[in-house]
Amino acid sequence: MANPSWLENIFIEAEENNWCTKPYCTTCASLEFRNTFWRTAAKQVNLENRFSSNYARIIDELSEFDSGKRERILKSLIDGLKTLPDSYCKSSGFRTLIIDIYPPFLKHGIPIALGEELSGTSAGKNLKLMKEHHQRMVEEARQWSEYHSKDAAKERSKQKRINKETNHLFRIEKSKIQNLRNIEKINALSKLNPTERLAKIAKDEIIILEAIPIDLLPTKEQDINGLGLLDAFSLIRKIDKRKKHWGRLRRMLEKMAGDVTEFNAFNIHSQATGLNGSLRMKQFRKMKL
Repeated sequence: MANPSWLENIFIEAEENNWCTKPYCTTCASLEFRNTFWRTAAKQVNLENRFSSNYARIIDELSEFDSGKRERILKSLIDGLKTLPDSYCKSSGFRTLIIDIYPPFLKHGIPIALGEELSGTSAGKNLKLMKEHHQRMVEEARQWSEYHSKDAAKERSKQKRINKETNHLFRIEKSKIQNLRNIEKINALSKLNPTERLAKIAKDEIIILEAIPIDLLPTKEQDINGLGLLDAFSLIRKIDKRKKHWGRLRRMLEKMAGDVTEFNAFNIHSQATGLNGSLRMKQFRKMKL
């Protein structure tokens, strides 16, 4: 098994000493870890004596080096990254190191493409993942900023108002169509006799009861005597708890349906006792009186 590289040793030391390696740490800025890998990278190219004390912000001092020396330090770090094990390339320390590399060397114009330098290594693979994550975050931030902009808010408000007006017009048109259908149905009802009219209302699930004029509703019991029992029950269900003329019609239907149901039960009993049809009707009328 190969000996750990100088950079891997720093990651091992950070684990053993519980150093903070968190990117953008607001408590300690991960200074001990960061200063160690910068100082050690410089040491690989004999530039360690140019840095100040242990807790100095070393990346701020890089500007004191000329571009050639800064490039030597960067290449030293890249060489360390090329052999860094995958487990460390997935750590917070790796992310901190990558984040540290970009600003100073981009700022000072070091002509090195980090992705190409690390191509084919675990560090290169995880660097690619970091870039993709960063691009997603940038895009999400752009979308958030765009969504919360004043122009976008005005446009959403405008669209909401348009949708509201459109839905209102749609409901009006739908109501007009429904009213026309009701008028057609009411005209057809007016041509029927009372019993046929009630049967039609009982079977039509679309017609609105409130749209039917009062003068089309039967007011006499003889007008509903020819109505079938199923139609009567259907009408009672449709009328439900409506009052006034509908309430009166419901009570007439309930009485009629009750009489029919009662007569059917009496009829079945009478047949069992041997009474003929005329005798059964006379007996039923005497019982009702």
